[in-house]
Amino acid sequence: MLQNNVSKETLNRRKITISGHDILICKADSSLKIIIKPLQNNIENRTLSIYGKNLYDGTYDNGYLLYGKEKLRANFLKKCKTSKWFPVLSKQGKSLVLSGTAHNRSTWQFKTADNKIITEVGKPQKYKIPTDVVQDKTISKVDIPPEALYARVFFYCKDGKSYEMDDRLQIEYGKIPTHYETYKEKHIQLPDLSRDEYLVYENGTWVLVKDKLNQNTPLDLGEIEFEAGKRISVDGTNYQLEVSWEEGERETIRSGIYGVRWSLKDSNPICERVGDAKGLRFNYMIEDQFASPYENDFDYIYPWSDMKICAVRFKKNGKRKVIYQGEEGFQLDGSVGNIMVEIPRFYTKREIIDDYEYLWISPTKQEGFKIDPAFVTEEKKLKRIYIGAYLSNIRKKQLRSMSNSFPLIKRSLVKLRELAENSNGFAVCDLLTILAVQKLFIVETAILDSQSIFTGNVLLPYLLRDKSTSYYAIRSEMETNRIFVVNSVMTRRFRVGDAVSILNSWKEYKNKPGKYQREILEINPVDDKTFEIVFSGEPVDIIERETGITCIPCKNGETDHIPYMTGCIAGHSGHASFKYRGIENLWGNVSILLDKAYVKNSTLYIEYPNGKTKKINYPLPEQKVQLSLKQFGDPHNMIVKRMGYDKKNSLIMFPCEIGNGATTSSYYCDSWYNLAEKDVTYILTYGGAWDNKGYAGIFNFRATFTERKTIPYNGARIILR
Repeated sequence: MLQNNVSKETLNRRKITISGHDILICKADSSLKIIIKPLQNNIENRTLSIYGKNLYDGTYDNGYLLYGKEKLRANFLKKCKTSKWFPVLSKQGKSLVLSGTAHNRSTWQFKTADNKIITEVGKPQKYKIPTDVVQDKTISKVDIPPEALYARVFFYCKDGKSYEMDDRLQIEYGKIPTHYETYKEKHIQLPDLSRDEYLVYENGTWVLVKDKLNQNTPLDLGEIEFEAGKRISVDGTNYQLEVSWEEGERETIRSGIYGVRWSLKDSNPICERVGDAKGLRFNYMIEDQFASPYENDFDYIYPWSDMKICAVRFKKNGKRKVIYQGEEGFQLDGSVGNIMVEIPRFYTKREIIDDYEYLWISPTKQEGFKIDPAFVTEEKKLKRIYIGAYLSNIRKKQLRSMSNSFPLIKRSLVKLRELAENSNGFAVCDLLTILAVQKLFIVETAILDSQSIFTGNVLLPYLLRDKSTSYYAIRSEMETNRIFVVNSVMTRRFRVGDAVSILNSWKEYKNKPGKYQREILEINPVDDKTFEIVFSGEPVDIIERETGITCIPCKNGETDHIPYMTGCIAGHSGHASFKYRGIENLWGNVSILLDKAYVKNSTLYIEYPNGKTKKINYPLPEQKVQLSLKQFGDPHNMIVKRMGYDKKNSLIMFPCEIGNGATTSSYYCDSWYNLAEKDVTYILTYGGAWDNKGYAGIFNFRATFTERKTIPYNGARIILR
């Protein structure tokens, strides 16, 4: 896998060899080779078995499992389903992910070679609850204990709360779900082998090798269709099964068409790969470990392969100076320029055929494809554009993108435009740039529910007006760097290192370090009912029931240490910064204000970089009520079920239907909010803020604010064309 600071030219190809009785195929290309060899004696009547990626064979026991308890309970209860024990490869597979539309909970168990049952793994979860607003409620992920040989999971209970289930259940290796396929297995009868013979499968051909005679004989045993995620095994003993493949330098592919599709009638948010994307894999890092045991094929496919982190500034003569990460002089601190992600030009197409929606990306012009509109200006078709690697902060009345800085919040779009005028050619992020990144993300990950990959910072405490809440101090103290609060569900969300502010109300907040931008240094339980939270910055007066503590957006740069372009920190669900292809916190943390687009009378208008303004010819859904806090928590009013399609502007994917069965774990999984007061012009905000839970994500948009409105949880990201 390519790291941020590693070029393909520096990687050496190496042969990876795995031996065993049951082997996971981690890479399936022309370099794949299988050898089956006797060890001491002749081997007879052996069968080679090839299994698909889905480990669940459709069989289950009635009954349920309790966390921490070994016994399968109530096996007479037909409303509960627990999978039968199935074999797992802990060393190769490392983790499992459960997906599909047949589960509404997960309680995992594992079993060792000596039949010891491991019951306290992961944590029991419930899924697919229509009223649930919590993030990451679509799939179940669990790490396999190193000593485990078998696993089972309690995956379904008819409870009247979940939406309608079917029989599509998939369990596969890694933490990234892929499109559902039924359980598959294929068996090949092997010829008997003497001690001086062995079998080789390579390039679709079987060969019997006789060492003593120096003879190779082709055999017709049948071709094997290999894909990453499949596994192979041979029954019996006294043989060696060896699988090898090459890893390392690969040529970048600059041709082909890469697509995903999803059924408009299917609630499952996991897409099917189509075209040249079929069989490809996506991967990311959690700290310094990859989430799945497969290579990310998109590292070697343009345009993803050529997305680069760089520092960009303008010289006195007006020309750009670009320094790429890994080059001499590069720094993340902004001293040599704004830290941006360079996105190369690509072609794209979106279409609806037979109740399927297709999204395509190609490195080159193809029939029906267009240059993504983010790259087309009045003057020319750009070879590349740039988006801020970090959420914007403010320095010397300029919008900046740099590490180790607090994201700017509480600015109107009008004010952001003024700041951008001082920013030497950098501009406020616009809708078309976000939609370009959205396309890249969807085709690479093949998942509509972005929060099933990265939850983002969406479950952090946010100061409310109600001063009876547990965010407010329960003890007065002068000139101090600590605040005492009630131990509650809300205050237990605070973590050491969180960016926070100490306020009487949001009206007094300013983007100033030390006084308003602080970090939590310690969290100390005083007793069962009270926390002491110690914070950095200038001492402040704390007034009981007047002064509160709130999170503000996490500091930029929390993912800098991750040695790969895409990854997340090992935080808690809803409280973990991430980066996609170098773009940190694409959603969550703050809702970013978008320029060059607006909504009026439920119609979307977009000002393209070529200067033309286009009206999208389908109405955007409206919330029929002014949403209160309680109503805002109802996914029926919020979650996108279907995207509109305007043939003249087919690349603009915006909601045309919300609710009606859509939840935070089905269809597009993210929220749309359109206030829709007559003749009012609303700007767009994107991504969701640090307290938006399951509403945040790659499809989260709001049309609720005017361009002069100042909101504490709104921020910015810069772009450059």
